Amino acid sequence: MGVNPVALAAPAAPVDGLLVGRPRPQRVPWSRRLPYGFFAYRFLAMPLVRIETRRWLTPETKLQLFDAVHAALVGAFKIPNDDRAQRLLEYAPEDFEIPPGKGPRFTIIVVSAFAGRSLDAKRNLYRELVARLSQLGIPPKDVFVLLEEQPLDNWGIKGGVPASEAKLGFEVKV
Repeated sequence: MGVNPVALAAPAAPVDGLLVGRPRPQRVPWSRRLPYGFFAYRFLAMPLVRIETRRWLTPETKLQLFDAVHAALVGAFKIPNDDRAQRLLEYAPEDFEIPPGKGPRFTIIVVSAFAGRSLDAKRNLYRELVARLSQLGIPPKDVFVLLEEQPLDNWGIKGGVPASEAKLGFEVKV
């Protein structure tokens, strides 16, 4: 194996806020650059999503699952399209008990979001999630959604500012 000349180069120096002297990464959506199970933190990432299921997903299906959940949130909660923070937790069968009447693809989706969405927006989210996940082979009866709403004061964002005092860039009350 040869030595990577980029690794031996002098550290990158900031020039007008940009790092120079290192090759730029390939333009890939940030959500696809992260390993599975890694929680994708961003400067402002709302809502936060946790998807839990038994191990059965292929790498391609995992990406489709992330995209389906995010599309449902964009459609129902009107969040910005680039506002993504999702994690996937997969369990061995002995570590994930499936409730009676549910199938082997039973999936729990926990959405932590700012409080303030209307009941209609929540209904739309639940419907969108079930419809989109059914296209991935997850039966509607096997989708369980938990929405955890927190007051804006309970979110520290943008470098430690309460969300109630920050400019969010989108409307919460939809």
